[in-house]
Amino acid sequence: MFITARQLQDQHRASGTIALPAGARLTPLAIDFLRLHQITPIVSPPKSETQHESNSRSSTVPSDVPTHASSNAASITYWCGTPSGIAKAAIMNASREFSLQPIGIPEEPTQVLHAIKMIALRLGLSNGSGSIIVVEHAGLATILANRHQSVRAVVATSLASLKAALNQASANVLIIEPAALPLAVLSNLINHFCRGIRPISADVQSQLEVRP
Repeated sequence: MFITARQLQDQHRASGTIALPAGARLTPLAIDFLRLHQITPIVSPPKSETQHESNSRSSTVPSDVPTHASSNAASITYWCGTPSGIAKAAIMNASREFSLQPIGIPEEPTQVLHAIKMIALRLGLSNGSGSIIVVEHAGLATILANRHQSVRAVVATSLASLKAALNQASANVLIIEPAALPLAVLSNLINHFCRGIRPISADVQSQLEVRP
């Protein structure tokens, strides 16, 4: 069942909320509507599931739209701003264990600002989710990303530095320069990032709010 933006708009106008049936899928315009208006839909669990089962399964609503349905895994999106077979292969490998979804922005270097704004909006709506950005050079993307309050971006360099960023700063965006890393290392970094994403702690939040 596909839900259109017009249906979401009509429902929100009538009740002030949006409820989606189990198994519902959203059109691209419907997803944009939720992002634009920062609406978190309520997703009904399948009738055949018990409450315990419904809490342990992922909704069919795309992962870049936050919902009230709970899941054991963080929702993760990705965007590639440079063509890289190695990065795509590493992401596809990670998709076997984690639910990774593209954010729907054209995969072109000129779209980096648009992609980061979309990622920041999504992360601001869903604490505990994460994103992966693939670029030729990480400098600009890192600066642009970390200007957003909801983003804590780290560049993939080594497993040790990634672990530190996850543990000490609750990093939620992994920026990758694919030319600098072999496939095995890149896959290991992506898998560890996906596994290590967690909501920001009060301690980290207080540290980030301190101004020099």
